[in-house]
Amino acid sequence: MGKLYSIQYLRAVAALAVVAFHAGGLRYGETFGIGAAGVDIFFVISGFVMWSIGSADRQSAPEFLIRRLARVAPMYWLLTSLLIAGALLVPGAFPRMKLDIFHTIASLLFIPARSPIDSQFLWPVLVQGWTLNYEMFFYVIFALTLLLPKNARLMAMLALFPALALAGLFGGGTSPLFLVYTDQIMLEFVAGILLARLFELGYRGSRRTGYFLLGAGVIGYGLVAITDLAHPRLIVWGVPAFLVVAGLLAVELNGALIRSRVLTLAGDASYSIYLTHGITISLLGKFAGALPSLVLLALCLLMSTAVGIAVWWTVERPLTQTIQGMISRSKARFTIPGVVAEKAS
Repeated sequence: MGKLYSIQYLRAVAALAVVAFHAGGLRYGETFGIGAAGVDIFFVISGFVMWSIGSADRQSAPEFLIRRLARVAPMYWLLTSLLIAGALLVPGAFPRMKLDIFHTIASLLFIPARSPIDSQFLWPVLVQGWTLNYEMFFYVIFALTLLLPKNARLMAMLALFPALALAGLFGGGTSPLFLVYTDQIMLEFVAGILLARLFELGYRGSRRTGYFLLGAGVIGYGLVAITDLAHPRLIVWGVPAFLVVAGLLAVELNGALIRSRVLTLAGDASYSIYLTHGITISLLGKFAGALPSLVLLALCLLMSTAVGIAVWWTVERPLTQTIQGMISRSKARFTIPGVVAEKAS
């Protein structure tokens, strides 16, 4: 399909929704609670993109995992390390930070573990990294399905993740691994996969269909925000996320999407925005009592976006390009020429 601008736009919207959610915590309580649904949009997008990558590229399971780890882990490890260093060197700047060696190692390895700050939360050191624990588990399962014939991969996903969700619903386990890996939110990855498969089969809908789905998703989120619903998350946030992603994709594939350089740039930088916004908001929180609510919210959104774009441009982008280039050169170095010719034929 090539680059889909709708996906970039939605990444930007999802990241800024999460920023608004956390900015609300400075002074507004649950006013921006619906912003947390940005994570659900991210998960649907992730399922869509991973299936598209798996269909377009002839990657082995190990190569897929290495490339996903290279894409996600370096920035996460870097920012987690900086946060740990800051907490050790300037503890007064992080009064709520509690470091535990087991929890720190688990955080760096994307293993769910109870936070030493509050054991009821499965937060890593860099709190917003909790979503990456879900992502990494999904990547591992998806990589394993690459060992199967293509027509069996979807069936494997449709069998495994609902089974895990049912186990979580009726199993009653309390370990962090069980709670995360059987969470119903995992089904949002599957929703993205189904959407990708639908488009892969040639379905494009129409502009009208796209606008209808997009509008239904937005209205769904509006109703959820008004009623302050948050459970069951798969229904109240996951279904609108699916509708929004499906709708905007249909709009673009039918030639009706307006190009926006700003949204494209924010989408490119969405991962850096997501990882760094907590620190940005914490610094702006020092002015929470001196600024009107809407001004503070706007400042959080603008500064989080600006910092995220700066970090993406100066750190994430060159770092990712360097590592991916090393992987490609390493693959070429250890590839048997005859095998390459055979695959190309």
